[in-house]
Amino acid sequence: MAYIDRETFKPFSDISVSKVEQRSFDCDDLIAPVISILNKKGYKTNFCCAGHPYPLYEEMYVLQYEDTYEAISSTWGSFIPDERFFFENALCKKISLEEIPEGYQFLEGEIDLTRPHSVYYIETDDKIFGTIAYISFKGKYFTEGSLPAGWELFEAQYYDPEKNEFDNTISDDFIEFNFSRDQDVYEFFSQQVEVFKELYNWAKELPDISESK
Repeated sequence: MAYIDRETFKPFSDISVSKVEQRSFDCDDLIAPVISILNKKGYKTNFCCAGHPYPLYEEMYVLQYEDTYEAISSTWGSFIPDERFFFENALCKKISLEEIPEGYQFLEGEIDLTRPHSVYYIETDDKIFGTIAYISFKGKYFTEGSLPAGWELFEAQYYDPEKNEFDNTISDDFIEFNFSRDQDVYEFFSQQVEVFKELYNWAKELPDISESK
């Protein structure tokens, strides 16, 4: 794990200076040099992940619509039908919406209570999300085809709890790389190094927009 200073965007392996520690954030080691250079150049980031080869041990709450097999998790977003095995094969306990603890509750407008549904508590060590690397940005900076090979560009939108709807006027870039799940752990690490070396070289070639923001 690395730590990045929010003012200088310099990465550290550890911090013993309290004033620097207080203004720093943690970051996966392999992606830290990329996050550092992106922020220095003005491409501000929210959060990121370098991907991990080991299974996640995750706790979540899922709402399943009985007529379509769709489900929504308050921690991971929407599930598509092909991913049903993620919760169907996990350790499930049927609960009520009222039993979901604070911090895991669904947002208003996120679910349709007029449709037949069931709510489940899930505890799982499935690795469905463990091999995805991503960076969330605080703005729109990139276009389709402007990223290194294998990286995909998405548009993140934000839910406005006061309006009880998604705000389509606010959207930021979100880039993602999917590693193969069918590989040995050291094959994964080897691929991971190459992927982030290429992303780092791409970031170094980006124009500096820090003065224009």
